[in-house]
Amino acid sequence: KNNEEIKAINENLKNQHEIIKEQKIEIEASEKRFKNIAQLMPEIIFEANETGKLIYVNNRFFENTLYTPEDIENGIIYTDLFSKDTFTKIRRQIIILRKTKQLRNLEVEINRKDGTSFYALISINLHQNLYKGLIIDVTKNIQMKLEMEKLLTAVEQSANAVIITDTNGTIEYANQKASDLTSYTNDELIEHNPRVLKSGFHKQIFYKTLWNRIKIGKTWKGVFKNKKKNGELYWEEATITPVKDKKGKVINFVAIKEDITKRRENRKKLNLAFRTIKQKNEHITQSINYAKLIQNAVLPSENILQNNFTDYFILNKPKDIVGGDFYYFYENQNETIIVAADCTGHGVPGGFMTMLGHAFLDEIISRKKISRTGQILDELRKNIIKSLNQKFNEKGAKDGMDMAICKINKDNLNAQYSGANNPVLIVNKDKTQYIKANKMPIGIYRKIKPFATHDLQLQKNDIIYMFSDGYQDQFGGEYYRKYMTKNFRNLLISNKDKPLDKQKEILENEFSNWLGNNSQIDDILVLAIKI
Repeated sequence: KNNEEIKAINENLKNQHEIIKEQKIEIEASEKRFKNIAQLMPEIIFEANETGKLIYVNNRFFENTLYTPEDIENGIIYTDLFSKDTFTKIRRQIIILRKTKQLRNLEVEINRKDGTSFYALISINLHQNLYKGLIIDVTKNIQMKLEMEKLLTAVEQSANAVIITDTNGTIEYANQKASDLTSYTNDELIEHNPRVLKSGFHKQIFYKTLWNRIKIGKTWKGVFKNKKKNGELYWEEATITPVKDKKGKVINFVAIKEDITKRRENRKKLNLAFRTIKQKNEHITQSINYAKLIQNAVLPSENILQNNFTDYFILNKPKDIVGGDFYYFYENQNETIIVAADCTGHGVPGGFMTMLGHAFLDEIISRKKISRTGQILDELRKNIIKSLNQKFNEKGAKDGMDMAICKINKDNLNAQYSGANNPVLIVNKDKTQYIKANKMPIGIYRKIKPFATHDLQLQKNDIIYMFSDGYQDQFGGEYYRKYMTKNFRNLLISNKDKPLDKQKEILENEFSNWLGNNSQIDDILVLAIKI
């Protein structure tokens, strides 16, 4: 009987051994399946013993942390994955973990082997003194969250009102500026339709057109005249943009609005001021044009030049409608007096000075019969100083004029020249004479002395050039510089053999090319006569 019991016991042990063996095989297979699945999971799976040493990690661990299997074999402690501040945070949670056996979704920063880091959610279970955990990389989510917080802060602090509605037009979000603009509180705007802002100014077709456009996914831009909660009317400029999901379906509308009430009022005032200025400018221009007619009427007839000289040209280009450069001719029996003058300033002030100069020259030459060119300039200076009440180094007008004056006897070709700052150029086939002027104006000056008179003997076919400083002082060219006196003189001399009408054309073309897109800075007068 004892043998049978022993035999039964052995048989039972043998069966249990087989069962345990089968269970062990099943467990190993199960663990293998788990580890195979774990290796394929996008999250990090780890297991650590009670000392913190990692005894198992899946492939995602190596990919995310840049550690190697050799590092695991060498004994990485899971706390090596955390910074000092993060580990302090985790250590507090371990106390909770040991009590509850479970820790869920703790947000931490994990250090990689190369010193970089990533944000993760970590969940840990404590089972039989083994820490088994799951780590999910949430760096993108954290970054997106930060970006959303930045965007929300920017929207909240925006100088423009921002309103977001659903596809039915119900307001889901409004920033503080929207409340400031409309006088409604944020709570009063949420869950309401923007139609509460209607002022009655716009017709129904206006809103229908707007709605039809944004419903099909197109942006609308325009201006509303709306009404605040307190009844005050205001103008706003708005851009309403549809928001679409990944499939292209419109899911929201975003309206960005700006109060333009003051801008419209200022624009209205500006337009009124502009119209007023335009009207005044037209009146002033009409007056200046009339002054131009008077100035042209005062200019001497070119018949004097035609009757006394072989050829001539006058290049007169005022900077403005009315110019400050002028010419003057006087004929008395066999003598002709020619003047090229440049008055202080240009435009209307220069125009007044030209009228004054004409009147004084007529009085000096025609009535007083003063014929020496230097004496003419002396007398003209006296008249200018007296009429403008000029006193040196004292307040008062410092206006005057620069001038070149020539007197020519057509019988014997004897001539006189005098100049106040303006020289004269005389050329023929054989020689060139450049006669300098006295360095003082016709007007008040620190040291007044008589103007010199140069007696000249002209030859037939001599060309006399008289000019103001406007041509040579003009800025232009590739480097925006002055044309310069030397270049102007060379231009005249190099073309002296050409007919005078051709010379005038050359001067005009050269000036136009030099000027380019720049502005003319002064009046221009060039006068040439051929003996």
